[in-house]
Amino acid sequence: MEYSYINYKQKKFIYAFNEDKLAYFGTGDLPALEKIFSDDRFVYVEDLQTNFIQEIKDYFEGNLKVFKTPLYFSGTEFQKEVYKYLAKVPYGSLVSYTELAHMMQSPNKVRAIANALGKNKHLILLPCHRVIAKDGSLGGFSGGLDLKVILHDIESIKL
Repeated sequence: MEYSYINYKQKKFIYAFNEDKLAYFGTGDLPALEKIFSDDRFVYVEDLQTNFIQEIKDYFEGNLKVFKTPLYFSGTEFQKEVYKYLAKVPYGSLVSYTELAHMMQSPNKVRAIANALGKNKHLILLPCHRVIAKDGSLGGFSGGLDLKVILHDIESIKL
């Protein structure tokens, strides 16, 4: 896999492509990426996938609502199902973990859904930042709650 970095507001993001599909976008560094994809080898590429870089910049500037970058999915079938429903949450909208479970017709799997979201390998592109706790609080976020607030601001989301 090829990987590179993007910086935004003192946050460092690492991203990796498996051929022409985005396999990972998140916070962290190469050792974290190697742990997630332990069977893969990584090669650093400066300015990897310039179309993707432009999409991320446009999103951060508030000028992009839908990503076109193709995603490479890994994980369990259940995780992939969660991500399919997560992708349906529109820009600028919020759902609770419970609402997402009901969308999936799996109301008893709220914790399993939350765990799947914690393993989301496509931060921002699969918008787990749009999922909040049932009581209206922020809930968790693998990129950190400070980043979740920034993403809400970009999308004009109000709690």
